[in-house]
Amino acid sequence: MHIAVVSDIHSNLPALAAVLYHLPADVEQIWCLGDVVNYYAHPHECLAALCADPRVERACWLMGNHDAAVVGLVEAARINQYGQATLAYTRAQLTPDDRALLRARPVCRELTIGAGIAVALAHGSPADPLWHYLRTPADAAAAAQATTGQLIIAGHTHLAQAFVEQQGAWQRVDLHQLRGILTIGSERLVVNVGSVGQPRDGDRRAAYLLIDTVQGTLAFRRCRYPVTVERRAVWHQMKASAPPALLRDLVERLTTGV
Repeated sequence: MHIAVVSDIHSNLPALAAVLYHLPADVEQIWCLGDVVNYYAHPHECLAALCADPRVERACWLMGNHDAAVVGLVEAARINQYGQATLAYTRAQLTPDDRALLRARPVCRELTIGAGIAVALAHGSPADPLWHYLRTPADAAAAAQATTGQLIIAGHTHLAQAFVEQQGAWQRVDLHQLRGILTIGSERLVVNVGSVGQPRDGDRRAAYLLIDTVQGTLAFRRCRYPVTVERRAVWHQMKASAPPALLRDLVERLTTGV
C-alpha cells in the first residue's frame, strides 16, 4: 500500500490543492495529522477538499492544537499570537458541519501497516498529542517512551525531519544525504512530515510524506504551489479581521519558508 501523510495545512488552499494533485497515482490513503485550519484565508475550503477526496482515511485524520482552539476545546491563549489573531476570521468561515468535523477528530492513533510495522500517529507526539514539539533527539526519545510504536509520525513543528534510535541513543537523520528516502528497518524511527501550508525549514514548497508499506520506505516530498495566490487572498479577505503587522509576518513566511 502507498500512503501519503500531510499535516499543518493551515487554511492554505493553493498549497493543499497542489499536494493533492501532485500525489502519485498509486496513493491509496491520505492521512492528515491536524491543523487543517487557522492562519490563512481558506479554512472551509481546505476542510471541504479533504472531505471530497476519497483517499482521505478519516480514522487517521487527527486533531491539531489550532483545530482544537478554533472549536473551543482548548483555550485560545495556548496558541501563538498569529493563531490568536486569525481565530475570529477562521471561526466565521466555518459551517456547523465543519466545526463538528473538527471536534470529532481523534488526537492520536496507533495501527499496524505492511508486514507488521507498528505506527503511532500524533499531531505533536505521543508524549503530548497536541502540544509536544519534536525538534531534538531528546524530544524524539520522549516521544518514543510514550508508545511502543516502531514508527512514530508527527507534525506540529512545520519542520520535515527524522530521528533514529541506534544502540539505545537517538540521533538526527541527515535527510539530504539520503535524498529524502528512509528505510523502515529494525531501528525505531521518529519522523516529522513538515507542513503543507506554512513550511518553516527554509524551503517554502509544501511538504508531505509518502509511505510504501511493501518496500518499507518513507519518502519526504516537496511540491511547488502558487504562493502569491494565498498571499493575495490573505490581504483581500483577512485585512479587516487581524492586525496588519501580524498578517504581514504570516504572508512573508509563505515566501521565505522560515
